[in-house]
Amino acid sequence: MFGLSGLPRLTLQFASPDEVEGTFRLILHSGSQPQHLGRIAFLDRDDDDLIFEPYAPDFDFTVIPHLSADEALDRAADFVTNHSVFQRMSLAKILDEDNTVVGFEVRPLYLAHAFGPDEVLEVTYRKKDKKVIIRIHLNPHVERQLRT
Repeated sequence: MFGLSGLPRLTLQFASPDEVEGTFRLILHSGSQPQHLGRIAFLDRDDDDLIFEPYAPDFDFTVIPHLSADEALDRAADFVTNHSVFQRMSLAKILDEDNTVVGFEVRPLYLAHAFGPDEVLEVTYRKKDKKVIIRIHLNPHVERQLRT
């Protein structure tokens, strides 16, 4: 993406639900991918000065502010598990360059026979000023498979 390649990349690390504490701004990304495969959720911490911003049109995502950890996780789970070949949910911490948790990612994993890989989305996080820019793309292998 033009202008973001030199920015710090944030990393992911497996998380358990009991690590999710505080209040969050919940971002539900539905995307425009076929078969609703763009579904993924992000929990943006309310207690820091960073704002998560999907690199997507406004109509591709919904933002729900000021949710407790439990409510944000419940809503995220309801959102990402709504697919006929859903297998399980993945929860990851989003870490900045200092290994500080700035939020969480909740993504669906699908049955491997359906699309090939169980993770159908490629997601990158870049920090720019006080924003975390989130790029979401369909895995190229999955995209090719859906076209045939």
